[in-house]
This record gives sequence, structure tokens and C-alpha cells, in this order.
Amino acid sequence: MLTTDQPNVPPRQRDLRQLLAYSWGQLSPNEQLILAQLSLFRQPFTTAGAQAITGAGLVQMAALVARFWLRRTADGRYQTHELLRHFAREQLAQSPTQPAAESRYIRYHLNHIAQQQVRAGHLLGKEMLAEWTHFWADVEQAWAGALRRQMWAELEGAIAAVSAFYLHKGLLADGIHFLAQAAEQMHAHLHPPAADPAAQRVLVRLLIEQAHLRNIQVQSQPVPALMAQAVAWATALGDLPLQWSAQVKWVRALNCLGQAAEARQKGEAILAEMGTAVVPHLKAELWNSLGIIYLDHGGALGQGERYLRQSMEQYEALEIAHEAARVRHNLALILAHMGRLPQAQRLFQTNLAWWRAYPTPSRMGSTREGLGYVYLQWGRLGAAASHLQAAKQLYEQLEDWDGVAYTSLYLGQVAGRQGAWAAAERYYRTTVRLRQKLNHPRLLPQSWAGLAEVAWRQGHTAEAHRHLAQAVPALLAEAIEGEDMAQAYAVVARLLREMGDEAGAEWVRQVGWRRLQEQAAALGEDTTARETFLTAVPSHRWLAEAVTGVESKSKK
Repeated sequence: MLTTDQPNVPPRQRDLRQLLAYSWGQLSPNEQLILAQLSLFRQPFTTAGAQAITGAGLVQMAALVARFWLRRTADGRYQTHELLRHFAREQLAQSPTQPAAESRYIRYHLNHIAQQQVRAGHLLGKEMLAEWTHFWADVEQAWAGALRRQMWAELEGAIAAVSAFYLHKGLLADGIHFLAQAAEQMHAHLHPPAADPAAQRVLVRLLIEQAHLRNIQVQSQPVPALMAQAVAWATALGDLPLQWSAQVKWVRALNCLGQAAEARQKGEAILAEMGTAVVPHLKAELWNSLGIIYLDHGGALGQGERYLRQSMEQYEALEIAHEAARVRHNLALILAHMGRLPQAQRLFQTNLAWWRAYPTPSRMGSTREGLGYVYLQWGRLGAAASHLQAAKQLYEQLEDWDGVAYTSLYLGQVAGRQGAWAAAERYYRTTVRLRQKLNHPRLLPQSWAGLAEVAWRQGHTAEAHRHLAQAVPALLAEAIEGEDMAQAYAVVARLLREMGDEAGAEWVRQVGWRRLQEQAAALGEDTTARETFLTAVPSHRWLAEAVTGVESKSKK
């Protein structure tokens, strides 16, 4: 690459290495040292970065630009041509200053992102995200160097920032892989890892952040085992807050995996164990997780709302705005399920503006999904479809198949209400395929009910009966939970009635109505809240009116 045998090139220039060596020899020893150390940068770098690694000031940098070893980029950074950087890196490899320069390079990049994240309140705005993207190759190189040199303090400080970068970029799978790879490297080189408390702490934090990203992506299968390890190591360290942090991620994973009862029991036990301990951030996170459990699985919705309001108020008091926005989303969902649709819409709209200012694809996707759900309940099908399609596209980019499954279910309901049966079938089948792929039964009865309705409307009676046979057992066994429960009962009861099976329709109606009444009763003495819950959501209202109508006929 650095040589040529063309005869028209002067002998001195036939070998680029000789040419570079000659040019290098024209530099002062100090300039050579600066350039050798600057070769560590893989991306264009700032004056501050150059000074942190080499101690060079503006005058020295300008001199190197004048000698054509460096050039200025349009945004004012410095850059070395790759051939020149390669040559300078060879010189650094022969210099006794290399170890110290590499250590400064590692500290500069890892401390830089850690400090910036803390100053920004752990929220990466557009400008910061763009800046980090610009030099992320150097962060990755610094991270690898820190692992190799066992610079545990620098690694521990940067873990949360690294996780936040991948989250805000929408690269959840990449972030999970990056953190998991680091943990594996530590396991491979430390025998045992518990031998070094500082290394053990880094391992625990790596596992916790990996679990955090896995739970967001709803790829939580490995999380309980990972958090069991993390809890054991944190216990050996005698670090209670670190133990609780791992356990909170464990609770969230159990809920994602459909183990609601165990998740709720574990979460309540951790909350009791925390007692009066001053761990406001962990309590806020745990309250949010418990609120989500009540949202996902019905039951005491009022208690779920209280947990979520506690969590949001705590995050607001801590001035952690992006976490408050995350909880605000869950609060909006539970309010929508309770029929308080205008309040839910306002909260979702607040979050929509927030995530536009601070882009986080996963959060934007869930916000658009929430708005789509609200508009679906209101019958504003055009607005619902627009938000749900946008959410589905974001989820697909993130490979968040749980999110794709939910939005596909709602888009199937939109298409069905518009009479677009082919589109409805396509969406429902997508939900079934993804839930089976995730090995999670949640949403399957709702999808089968939707497919039964599609087949019936298209005149495919046998297929409609087949899908009903798939949906009905889960409904009668009360194995279906969450905010879409009533929709499945209503669809199946309506279809059975149209098919002439009035007894079957009444049975399904009564089971669905009883379960709705149980949820309404859990709202306590607030009669307005109970009435809103039973009348503002269309599927709730249909079951109430259907059962009331049947009872009236029986009395007559």
C-alpha cells in the first residue's frame, strides 16, 4: 500500500514509507510525540481532546496543520489522513510513552461521556446524541482498552452512558450485545470474578444495564438468571442498593415473561425490605414496575394508578425528567384502560412533544401506540391508524417484536371496524405469529377472536368456528388478562349470538361481565370511577349493555 514501482516517480517518492519517514524527520521531537499520540484517535477530534491526550495547545496544532500532517474539518475538528495516522501509530508503538498515552485516551473518552450524561440529567438530547455518534468509534476503542487494562473505575462510570447511547439511538440489540460481550470478556479473564471487588461491581452493573435493555425490548428470557447472579455478587459486596437494583430488573422481567403473580409478590417484598431506606430512585423504579403489573394483568387498577403516581412524583422531585416521562406513559395507559380517555390523551400528547425534543425511538414508538389506542376507543379510526402505523414502523426498526404484536392487534381492530377484512386478517396473523415466536400466550385469544370475526364476515364459516375454538377456552378459563380482555369477550359473544348459539354467547358474556365487575369493584368507593370504567371503553360498554339487555328480557 505504501510503495510503487512506476518509473516516472522519483526514487525518493517510490516508497511512501520513505517519504513519510523523511517528512516525519522534519518535525521536532515534540511534534513527533504529539502526532504519535494523536494517532490513537479513530475519528475527527476536538482541541480539548487533543490537549487531554497530548498536552498540545492551539499553536502546536496549527503548526501541524501547516505541515499538512493534520487538517481541519468543516465543524472545526482535527483529522489525520488514514495513511498518516497508520504511520504515526507505528511510531507510537515504538515509544515508551504509549502506555501512558493510551491510559489518557481511555480516561478522556469514558469520563467524558459519563460526566456529560450526569450533567444532562441522564437525558441525551439531539445535539449530545449527534456529538456522541460522531466519536463513538473512539468510545468503543477506549472501552476495549479499559477492559484490557482492567480500568474498573472508568468502566463503571461509563456503563450507564453506554447503555443510554444505544437506547436513544434505537440500537437495543447492539447495546445488549455490547454489554454482554464485555461481561463475557471479564468472565474469561478473571478467575474467579469475585476475587476483585472493583471488577465484581463492574460485572454487576454490566448485567443490570443489559437486563434494562432486554426488558425494554421485551427479550427478557435470560434476565432472571442474569439477575440471580447479579444479586449474589452484590450480596457478596454488601451493597444493598445494588442488590435492589438487580431485583427490580428481575421483577420487570418476570412480568414481561407473563409470571405476574410471582413478579407482584417479589416486588411487594422488595418494597417492604426497602422500608425507610433513602433510595428514592430505586423506589420510584419499583413503584413503576408494580404499576405496570397491575396494568398488564388487570385486578386492582386503582392500586396500579397509585403506584404510578407515586413513581412519577418521585422522579419529578428528583428532577429526572425522562424517567418521569416514562412513568407518565404507563399512567396514561392505565387511565385509558379505566376509561379516562381525555386524561390519557393529554398525558400521551405531553410525552409526544417530549420525545420529539429528546429522541428515543422505543419511547416514541410506545407513545404513538398509546395515542393510537386512545383514538381507537374513541372511534377516530384515521388518527388511530396513523399513530399505530408510525409506532409499528419504529418497533420494526428496533426489532421490538412485542411492540409490533401489540400495534398489529390494534391495527387489526381498526381495519375490522373499517370493513377492510383482508388487512385485518393480515394484522391479526402477524400478532399470532409474533406471540408464538416469543413463546408468550398473551394476545393470542384476542387475535384468534379477531380472526374468527374476519372469517365470519367473509363467509368462511368453518374457519370462523375453528378460530373460536382456539379463543373460547382461554376466555372461559379466565386465562386472558390486561387491557384487551373485554374486547375479546365482546367479539366472541357477538359472533356466537350471530351464529345462533345464544347459550354460548350468554355464557361468554356473563364471564366477561363478571370479570369487568371485579375490576370495577377494585376501584373502591369511587362510583364515578367505576361508572367511567364500565361505560367509556366501547368493549366494556357493549358487555354491560348486552348483559343488562338479557337480564331485562328474562324479567319480562
